[in-house]
Amino acid sequence: MSTKRGYDAGLRSAASPTKPRPGVVVHGYDRTRKQFFFAGVLPLSNNLGDQDLHVFSGLPGSDFTLRLLEVGPDDAWARIRVGGPNYWRNFGVDVTVEQELGNPEYTAWREVEVRPCVFAPTGTHSYRYRTAHQTYTVDAMSFGYETPHYNWKVDEAILQEPGGSITLDVQTSVPDPLQGWQPRTQSLTFDYTLSDAHLELIQPSGDPVAQGKFTVGLDVTVGESSQEVLKNNYPRRSVTTTLRYDAVKIEWDESYQQKLDHCENVIDEVDRKRIPVPIPHRPGGRPDDDLPNILDVVASTIEVNPVLANALIEQISRTAKIPTLEVIARLQSHR
Repeated sequence: MSTKRGYDAGLRSAASPTKPRPGVVVHGYDRTRKQFFFAGVLPLSNNLGDQDLHVFSGLPGSDFTLRLLEVGPDDAWARIRVGGPNYWRNFGVDVTVEQELGNPEYTAWREVEVRPCVFAPTGTHSYRYRTAHQTYTVDAMSFGYETPHYNWKVDEAILQEPGGSITLDVQTSVPDPLQGWQPRTQSLTFDYTLSDAHLELIQPSGDPVAQGKFTVGLDVTVGESSQEVLKNNYPRRSVTTTLRYDAVKIEWDESYQQKLDHCENVIDEVDRKRIPVPIPHRPGGRPDDDLPNILDVVASTIEVNPVLANALIEQISRTAKIPTLEVIARLQSHR
């Protein structure tokens, strides 16, 4: 580890300006002068960018690469790998993503005429939206480069240092208490700050409820920027990931939740053994016009649009001339 004085006295951290930054210090031995010399240091903290220390001595067989693999809490320990003369050619890039959620915010309670489930009558219930401000912090790190430089893109928009704003056409899903999550394409403007290997992408301004849930793609490409090396020996590498904004939720009043619980209890109490498997075809219906196919549709609709699922169940009940409870029971058995 580095010390306070001498060749590594310039290793400082913002938190402890009088102390050197923790790092793995490498020394070499000069056989001609018969003395040790400072070969370099691989910082453990604030080490954004390349995670390698390349030691090129010029002596045959003595070149090697020190690669930082993992750092423990508070820089208490580090896991490293030592590679031979050509190990530096193992190029790569990766990102670490952290999501910061702000304090939750709530809209005012609103009333709506809604039917919580097929066993509950339509009534007036209250709901509100819960939102939270989201900020993504992304750090890039690369392997094998002398002086890495990073190019950033969010979807197809190129980010420039030191920051600014970008406008993207984003496919969002907007919450509605009656119709569920509705797809919509919106133009959203993001503010961001960028400093080479460090990005902060901020939640678009405006009403988060109207924006709903959405995702954006992030692409980071690293290349060599040093003028002192042959750049053809340093191929570019890319990594992609997805940033998800999903901090919008609908919260219902207690009476609505109680009716939902009641529906689940009714379904659990149905005696499925008494319910026959086949359901009569409609007069003049096709031979393949059977209920199991319809149940597949209803089962796939329940999760994405429960209001539509309720309407389908009622329509099946009227068409097949069987109780709604029987359709629900067969649906549960079918699933």
